[in-house]
This record gives sequence, C-alpha cells and structure tokens, in this order.
Amino acid sequence: MIPELLAPAGNLSCAVTAIDSGADAVYAGLSSFNAREGADNFSFDDLSRLAEYAKERDRRYYITLNTLLKESELDSAIRLVSQIERLEPDALIMQDIGAISAVREIFPHIAVHASTQMGFHNLAGVKIAQDMGISRVILERQLDIEEIAAIAAASPLEIELFIHGALCCSLSGMCLFSSWMGGWSGNRGRCKQPCRRRFHSLDRREKESGFFFSTRDLYALDLIPRYRDMGIASLKIEGRLKKEAYVEQVVRAYRLMLDAPPGEEERYLGEARRILARSFGRHWSHGFSTAEDRASVVYPASPGISGLLVGEVVAVRGKQITARISRRVHRGDRLRLQDASGGQASAFTLTEMRIGRRPVAKADASSTVTITLPVETTAGMKIYKVGESRRGGHSNVDALPLFRASQPVDLFILLEEKGLSIRSCGRQWRYQTDFKPAKNRPIDEDILRDLFRATRDERYRLGNLEADIRGSFFLPPGELKQLRRAFWSFIIDALESEPGKTPDDPGARACERLCAFRAKAISSYTSRECAGPPKSGRRLVPFREAKKEDEAFLPFFVPEGHVASFTASIREAMERAVRFFRVTSLFHVPLLQQAAELAGIDACDLFLTSSWPLPASNTLSALVLARLGVRLVQSWPELDAEAFRLFSSASPVPLEHFAEGRVPLLVTRAILPLSGAIVDGRGGEFHVAAGGEEGLTVLWSGEEFQTTLSSSNGVIFKGDLLPGYGNPGRQSDGEQLFSHFNEDREWK
Repeated sequence: MIPELLAPAGNLSCAVTAIDSGADAVYAGLSSFNAREGADNFSFDDLSRLAEYAKERDRRYYITLNTLLKESELDSAIRLVSQIERLEPDALIMQDIGAISAVREIFPHIAVHASTQMGFHNLAGVKIAQDMGISRVILERQLDIEEIAAIAAASPLEIELFIHGALCCSLSGMCLFSSWMGGWSGNRGRCKQPCRRRFHSLDRREKESGFFFSTRDLYALDLIPRYRDMGIASLKIEGRLKKEAYVEQVVRAYRLMLDAPPGEEERYLGEARRILARSFGRHWSHGFSTAEDRASVVYPASPGISGLLVGEVVAVRGKQITARISRRVHRGDRLRLQDASGGQASAFTLTEMRIGRRPVAKADASSTVTITLPVETTAGMKIYKVGESRRGGHSNVDALPLFRASQPVDLFILLEEKGLSIRSCGRQWRYQTDFKPAKNRPIDEDILRDLFRATRDERYRLGNLEADIRGSFFLPPGELKQLRRAFWSFIIDALESEPGKTPDDPGARACERLCAFRAKAISSYTSRECAGPPKSGRRLVPFREAKKEDEAFLPFFVPEGHVASFTASIREAMERAVRFFRVTSLFHVPLLQQAAELAGIDACDLFLTSSWPLPASNTLSALVLARLGVRLVQSWPELDAEAFRLFSSASPVPLEHFAEGRVPLLVTRAILPLSGAIVDGRGGEFHVAAGGEEGLTVLWSGEEFQTTLSSSNGVIFKGDLLPGYGNPGRQSDGEQLFSHFNEDREWK
C-alpha cells in the first residue's frame, strides 16, 4: 500500500499547488484554534473552494483545530465545527481532549485525528486514542524508526508521520518556551521560536555561545521504502507558513519517491533530491530516527534560518536599502531579512529593485541593488532567499467555485413498542407499527444511523441523530427500508414546499447540544463510584523510589520498547502499598488499571492526580480525565488569570493549581552540546539539565514561578513538577527572581 502524501496549505493557493503537484491530501486551518496562526490561513469561502477543488479530484482535506482551549472558547469552537460540517471535511486534527470529547458526541460522523501535540508515542497511548473515538494518530516527532515500526505493526488505528520540514526541539505539546517569554504559546499556534536564538553559557570553564536549541530540518526521501513497508497510512509534510514554491518542490520530490517501483527507489533518489534542493530549507537531517541522529539534529553553529544566503544590507535610507548580492535573485522571489542573533526577522516578496537608476528583473552575484521594503531594517542584516518566483498555476484562486454543500438534517427519534416518531426541522413524523421483541441484535442508535444515512436526494444528508429507544425491538430489513423511504419523502417534500423554512441555526443547535453534553458529563461525574475530597501534600518522588507514604511520579515519555518494564515497575510500586500516582500522560491510565486489576486492588483505592505535561485547560478536559479515573486535575500552567478563574469556577472536578517552582520550558531527546546555566541576548537566564530514565534534557526557567491566584478548592502544588529531571531548585547565592508567567498578561 502506498501511503497518503499529506501536504501543508497555509492558504488556498498553496492547497491548489499541493494537489496539482501530486498530494493526496492537504491540511489547512481557519483564523482561530489552529496551531499555525501565523500562516495566511483560510476564510470560510476559501475553505469552501478547497472542499470543492479537492473532492472534484478525489483528494482529501483535513482541518486543523489543534490548540488548547480556554473555558470561554468552547462554545465558539463548537460553533465553528458546525460551520465546517457543511463542507464535509475528511477529518479534524485536534489536540484538546475536552474539545475532542464534545466533537465525538455532537458530530459523530466527522472523523478526528489526534494531533502530534497530544504526544502519543506508544501503543498504550494509541489504544486510549481509539477509546476516545479517534481514527488516526499523528505520532510524536521524536520517535526513532524502530519505535515507529513497533507501533505501526500492532496499531488498531491509522498512523501518520511527519517526514519533512521544520522540527521543534521539544517533545510535542510540552514546549512552554515562547509562552514563558511573552505569552505567545506554541500550544495556541503562536510560537515566536525563541529556540532559534543565540544563547551563551554561564559556565566559567566553557564560555560557549551558540544556537543550542536550533534543529535541522527533517528529511526522509531515503526512508520512504521503509515507511511504505511498515504500513504507515499517511506521510506528512510540515510547512503551513511556507509559500507555493516550497510546497510544489517538496510535494513533487516525495511524490516521485512514493511512486517509484518497489526495489528501484535508488534510481529516483538523486532526481528527488535535486527537486527538493530548490525548496530552500535548513540543513537536512533524519530528525530523531536513530541515536546518532539525536546527537546531530541540533546544529548550534547556525541560527536555524531557512533559506539560501543571497546578500547583505549595506546601507539603509528610510525604507530603501542598498544591498550587496552574493547569489542571483529575481523579481518575485520570497526573501527574509535576519539579524546575526537569529532573533529579529522579516519576510517580504521582492517586487522591484534597481541597479543605479535602472529597474531590473534580476540581479546577479556581486551586484549592488536598491530595494524598497515594506518593513524596517538595519545595516548588516543578512538576506536569505526562502522561495523563488513561480510562474503558472492558478492566477486567480478566488474564481474557483464554492463547494456545493448538502444540507444536514438532524433527527430526534423516539422508538416505542407501537411505533417510531421522528422530530426533524421543526416537524413531527410518525410510523405506526408493532415492533417485535428482538431475539438477537436489537435496534440501536448505530443501526438507525446506518439506516437513515441513505437519503433519496443528494442535496440532503443525515446530520446528527439522537435516539430514545424504550425497549429491545426488531423489525425486518424490508420494513426498515420502507420506513426510511417514507420518512425522507415526507421531510424533503416538506422542506421543498416551504423553501424559506430551514432547519434551526446549526451553530445555536450545536451549542445547545454542547450544554446538554456538559450537563450529562457533570451528572455522570457527580454520581461516580470513587468519590472523596481531594488529597495532596505527599512527597512527590520518582515512581521506582516511591513508598507507601509517597506520591509516585510517573514519567511522561516511555517509548514502546520500555513499556513492559514500566508496567512491571508500576506493579512493584503497588506491591509496596503505593496508592497515590501522578499521571502525566494519557497512556498511564490503562496501564495503572491493568496493574491494579492483576494485583486485586479496587480502582477506588487508587488516587490519581493529573499533572504537567498532561493538559487540562477547560471543564470538558477535566471531565474527560475524571472519567478515566483521575481524582484531582492540575490546571494547565500557561493559563492567564481570567482563563484560570473561569475554569476554576466552572469545573466540578477538583483542581490543583501549580503555585510555586521552576517551570520546565521544553523537554527533548536531542543531545544538547551543553548543560547548566545559560543566558540569551536579552539577559534572560535559563538552566539546562539532563534527567529522567530516557536520557531526556530539560530547559528550566531561570526565574521561579510564583502565583498570584488561588484555587476555588484551595489545592495548590509547590515545588518540583518533574522530580528526577534536574530541576536546579532555588538559587543558593543571590536573590531568587520570580515570575507570574501568564497571570498578569493574556495567554495568546
């Protein structure tokens, strides 16, 4: 099976370019709730045009809703999905577990793919994703090739991998670096990439300076045969911030390798590399595919600037610059200005330039040119080409036709012994019959959904279906089909006879269903078996060292090859009478439950607390964790004051508030070239330390976080969020500096 080739689409033109260049599918985002808010992104009309363009060509498109949500944003997100639903996307890519639970309940016909931001990295995680109704998992990007193979071989779900593009230094979903520096969160699609800046070691023995967190780009042309043999469902290209020329070259290169006859890939590799070289990325690497790759993926000698160096600014006069060109540039090229520290950067399209007083369309090496810029700059900045002028393609994507959407029709069915009634579009329809008692499988909601999915008119389709079934009934297949035809004839004729009469506003209806879903989840929580007040204050220690009186900290990253020993150690901890566990990843829950069952321990005797980096930023996410058996939920440390207040006041699940301590800003499997205290060009201090069982490295904040807020139930956590991961603790010399993180600014 040839995997799907999935390409980025930062705008409609990029999407069309990707499809025309050979992509099987594209992924795109609207202006909110997506992890690349710096991209051009799509208007609703452009998304409609993409839906039509893709479906007419038998291609797929996925929509990204892959950010963490505040309490105040849940209604807006569900309203947005109700709009998107009309465009029949092939899937939503999501991160927030609360939002996923709502979408699976309210829009069960829309597939959900787990974003890489969810950090799934072993089979236990994939299986819990399956339990959540997710159909595809986009794996953590820092897995090696053997770990990927082990998951793919036994996965019950489709597996998607990133194969090309920019890499984050941090494990997915765990980076707070940009947010710490100014509230611009990678978990909200607004990362400012502080990892690409220059840092200086404060180690007196080695006064190093470099780009210690700046990674090379991921490249996998030569790994395509291996991924194909593994049965990977989808191979994904990163780059929604890139323009059409990049998308075209990268898609063409990987399409060539995917279509190469098995066993003959080597013949095509050279040409594919030549095509890919025109995409102007950073230095290539295999990312984290092997231990050797982990040692070289960070390139501290370079600021991680993508593109080809083509010149330098030698003088500035207002918005006009004089530049010395070192490689040929053309009008229409996409250029970036970058300072030497890797910090300040501005991109622009070269629309005009002059040599002397003469306008020119191109400038060769050694030329001195004058360029008028739309951005401000300073002398000494380097000029990089990040995209070439591109001819051909669609000159006016705005003229593409809109999607011919079918109208969803929601059904609310009451099934009783004497018949069936359906409420839909403000109308009531009844089918009178005597249902027989079921001997085998009775009629259930799934049978009804499959039955009514077939409409008589392609302009209409089944929307949401809810059923109240008051008994165990059977009806012959022929009569079921007769019932279906009679209903669709009735409702479509009714809608056609009153063209002004349309179903309820889908956004308002979706919010009503969200309220009902939330109320049902809260009711289920309040009637739970394992009740009791929140408990905290125990000493938090690594789980292999925990004793009866301790709380056992469970590591958040356990690759597939180590899961068996991890599970055995959980059982050993339970044999030592450890009953308090700190859950830092979703995959912990089924493993804890299995261990307790084997040990004959009642689940209610376990006290589970969720903690960073397992995110809970809204009531629905807290309720999902509670349903999994978590008794105390730590609120996400990035929350601003208003977001925390709303979450804390609305959540029926007890919340723990991180109140004081150093903050882990990123965690990586990369082998970094230094440790200890470092400082950036603005004087900000940080601390790099190795820790954990998997050879991870953590970047800790130099300042200690100190809250200004209080939890509604008074449960707080002070101290080391990650015991055993090299937290430097409080400074022993000088005064400890404190930060309020995002509590006195917006979590953007």
